[in-house]
Amino acid sequence: MTAKDLMIDFINLVFTIIIIGLAIIYFIAGDNFENFKKILESLAPLGLLMILFLINLKFWQEKAKKKQREGNMEIILRLNFFDKLKSDFIVFSMPTIILLIAFFARGQVDLFDLIEALIVFVLAYLGQKWLFSKEKL
Repeated sequence: MTAKDLMIDFINLVFTIIIIGLAIIYFIAGDNFENFKKILESLAPLGLLMILFLINLKFWQEKAKKKQREGNMEIILRLNFFDKLKSDFIVFSMPTIILLIAFFARGQVDLFDLIEALIVFVLAYLGQKWLFSKEKL
């Protein structure tokens, strides 16, 4: 490790300790255990997704090591226009599906749900544009 890497790790450690310390002070000293319970309940689905991501990442690392040993790190996709249309349909229907899930779960759609659907749409749209921008005409 270089001195720059050590300094960055040290800054990350100090930042992490400060965040944890402030959280402990807020939740324990501020008597906000109810908020802590709500945060933990809302983090449970995110934790499940992170576990699935880490499992998937492990498989991809093994695949990447194999491809690197073979000297072939390139992925070639053969997509047709129908695949592009399916991708468009998925990207444009995701916000609607998110809003429908919120509506059926709570009986209403609020501003947070709209912002969430918009963020998902923008990220998916930008990802799709990035992927299909490599298209050779």
